[in-house]
Amino acid sequence: MKNLGALHYCLGLEVWREPGKTLITESKYTREILKRFNMIECKATSTPLQQNVKLCSNDGTKEVNVTMYRQLVGSLNYLTTTRPEIADYVSILSQFMAKPCESHWKAAKKVLRYLKGTFNFGIMYTNEFDVELASYSDSD
Repeated sequence: MKNLGALHYCLGLEVWREPGKTLITESKYTREILKRFNMIECKATSTPLQQNVKLCSNDGTKEVNVTMYRQLVGSLNYLTTTRPEIADYVSILSQFMAKPCESHWKAAKKVLRYLKGTFNFGIMYTNEFDVELASYSDSD
């Protein structure tokens, strides 16, 4: 987003503000994830995964490093705060944390390729609509 006013950092979030608009992104964090998993130079894709992707727990491909897979999925899960469009894909990938295979790793890397092309996406709030922000807590 161009020509936005002040940039603020809060809990790792980048908050761009100008009168009537607020954009919340995690572009710096996204770039850090791409660097960490050696995907900073990867080719971008326009979709995170194929529609109706079917991953199974025992698909015959070799197992991958469980720690690296968990770190990647955990990083993607944190990113869903400002990138809700990847939440379904991260949920699918999370199902294979116990015993990830090569096919699961490739699917996770496909999400990274999507993020490469959309690292500056975020959530835009405008004052065009009368919106009330509310939160609830169950303290039991």
